[in-house]
Amino acid sequence: MLKKRADQIVLKQEKAAETAKKEKLLEAKEELHTLRADLEQETRERRGELQRLERRNLQKEETLDKKTAAIEKKEDKLQNKMRQLENREEAVEKLTRIN
Repeated sequence: MLKKRADQIVLKQEKAAETAKKEKLLEAKEELHTLRADLEQETRERRGELQRLERRNLQKEETLDKKTAAIEKKEDKLQNKMRQLENREEAVEKLTRIN
């Protein structure tokens, strides 16, 4: 009878240990799932922020390109005006030499 009782206690303890093991394994799986979900969310957020920064940077580059083009155009116009003035000065000098 003691042997039977001891076997029952051992069996009960083994079942309890197996149940506890399964519960811990389930908890670990749930925690892993939560950690993966958090990591994926953080990764999405970082990608989104990176994309926003890349768009912002591209917009700044485009703005700089436009400003550079406008400055170059103004420089070209200024050079043309300078040439025209030089030509006029030369024409005036020629006229004053003739007279």
